[in-house]
Amino acid sequence: LDIFISGPVSSCYSNKKSCQYCFCTNAIFALGHLVERTVESDADKHLHIAFVDQERAFNSLERKKLWIVLSIYGINAHLINLCIRQYINNQCTVRTKSIRKVSR
Repeated sequence: LDIFISGPVSSCYSNKKSCQYCFCTNAIFALGHLVERTVESDADKHLHIAFVDQERAFNSLERKKLWIVLSIYGINAHLINLCIRQYINNQCTVRTKSIRKVSR
């Protein structure tokens, strides 16, 4: 994290018009703040963080197969249905440089 902040993120402040990393600054600040608050509040608490590559997650996943695999692994049907309902009429737009992809 320190390497990333001192490298690409610090360059954001010198050249804001052509910055490609500015979207990270708020996320990095929020993540650091969340970790600090969790550590300070209670030593018995656990913090779980997941970083998701949105482009790969939304463009290549066959959700019907995912629901089948979750049921094979014994996940409660009610929880699977809650997940399924999250994806009904869901749309995600992923932008990478000049490419824009929409997944439904």
